[in-house]
Amino acid sequence: PARLERWLERAILAASVDTEELVTAEGLWIAARTGIYGCVPMLVAMVFGLDPSWGMLLVPAIAALAGYGWASFRIFIAAKAKSIESFSYWQSGLLTPMFLVAGTFFPLDELPTWAQVLGHVNPLFHCVELVRHAVFGFEGWEDVGHVAFLIGFALVSWRLAIRFMERRGLAHPALADPSRRAFMNEVANLGMVGSAAGLAAMGYADAVATPRVVEVDVPVADLPAAFEGYTIVQLTDIHVGP
Repeated sequence: PARLERWLERAILAASVDTEELVTAEGLWIAARTGIYGCVPMLVAMVFGLDPSWGMLLVPAIAALAGYGWASFRIFIAAKAKSIESFSYWQSGLLTPMFLVAGTFFPLDELPTWAQVLGHVNPLFHCVELVRHAVFGFEGWEDVGHVAFLIGFALVSWRLAIRFMERRGLAHPALADPSRRAFMNEVANLGMVGSAAGLAAMGYADAVATPRVVEVDVPVADLPAAFEGYTIVQLTDIHVGP
């Protein structure tokens, strides 16, 4: 392992790359793996009876987007940590509590108000909600907000990772290729434009879609016979009009 690490270090130093490219490549690699691994629980649930839906096809993309943000955040933590023992503090003090307010194990609305507020600024919560809605049915603009939050988290974590890795002296300006940096900037710009166009298309499709009709059977004990089969219609949240 020591010889392999030295070989990898020499390869990195000899390659015409800079810190931004290294951080981006590491994040994309982890995002690709996350997109694949994120499908496993869903496939297992399908074996046990979960009905498939077209929205499930977006689960790999949702997992990859969240994975890229967390990969960049992990690199940022690695740049900030002064020793390997420091990672346990991040794990116990930040990551573990975030699981508790992510809506993974129990509904967020059953927690105290302060925990609900923390949950809504938790990237895990937005990832969990997007995956649930992809499987059971999207919720329109609410999901647009979840996607926007995850994109923002990924961009902020990415820039923080680059900034603090450069401070640790990982950058080698003399070996960096300016054309590659320009290419990465163009890719990032096209990605942001494409994301904005995709979100706009989702919003338009949601606006022109046929309203959803949800039928709910409400059992009532000792219901008079005159009300047998009685139907109540509730029309809410249409947001149309002056």
